[in-house]
Amino acid sequence: MILTKSQKIYRKNRKKIRGYQKKYYETHKKLHADKDLKWKRDNPDKYKEYQHKYRRSDAGKLNIKISNHRRRALRIATSDGSVTKQAINGMYVGQDYKCNLCGDSIKDNYHIDHIYPLSKGGSHTIKNIQLLCPHCNLTKSNGLP
Repeated sequence: MILTKSQKIYRKNRKKIRGYQKKYYETHKKLHADKDLKWKRDNPDKYKEYQHKYRRSDAGKLNIKISNHRRRALRIATSDGSVTKQAINGMYVGQDYKCNLCGDSIKDNYHIDHIYPLSKGGSHTIKNIQLLCPHCNLTKSNGLP
């Protein structure tokens, strides 16, 4: 394999160059984040296509498995055993079969939502659970009340 002059220089000084690049990135992290966010907003179709492609790749599937594993571990670690089918059914009846946020009927479909999200330090206990319609839960995402 024949290398160009710049490739030879890069290979010879790879660690030093990577150090410069890492330092630059660390000092300009906010700039990169803002630039990425702007691109995502300006190109929603391309970003959606990219996400879809990534999630189907081996790396994407692995990342999803790791993320799901962390969430399960967090739920187990913060649980006191109070979230049971009976407790959820009692809550369902207690909320009069209505979404706790918008008041729409949840007879056909509902999501079990953590009021204080697990990702923000909330616990998996019955006191931290509410039943929401899918729209409200997906809109709320991991936001705080």
